[in-house]
Amino acid sequence: MHKKENNWRAVKLFVAGKARTAESVLAIVRGPDPEFRDPIRFALLEAYPGPSAFPRLAKIIASLIPYELDDLEPSVFADIIAADPERGLESYIELIDRNWSLGELLNKARNECADLSPKLAQVHAAYTRWDEAIRTSVLQRFHDLIRLGS
Repeated sequence: MHKKENNWRAVKLFVAGKARTAESVLAIVRGPDPEFRDPIRFALLEAYPGPSAFPRLAKIIASLIPYELDDLEPSVFADIIAADPERGLESYIELIDRNWSLGELLNKARNECADLSPKLAQVHAAYTRWDEAIRTSVLQRFHDLIRLGS
């Protein structure tokens, strides 16, 4: 879709060959979820309160990034974000989002923190509903188009 002066128009997307699967189309049209970055950041800060918990969070984040970053070494990460956790965590959450891994981040944090953070539980539930709504609508449209021969 393209937005210009509050008018939406359809944009055709041509997908051919092996990429013409529902999951491939979902990966192409599904973008980052910037509206969840702040809620996730604050939920993680509640779930991982203080410098002693930051190394565990670093390990989770590092496991979701497809390349090595020196500042994700647990003790370095803890030092970096300890001074201002709210701001310090911001770029890491954006990086996770731009790697389409917010859901995985929430799942791993929830598995590790279980019942320690009500905020994390709420954000996880909201993100899960959001993700399912997007998946359902995109995949339904894909299947409708395939059925119609488009």
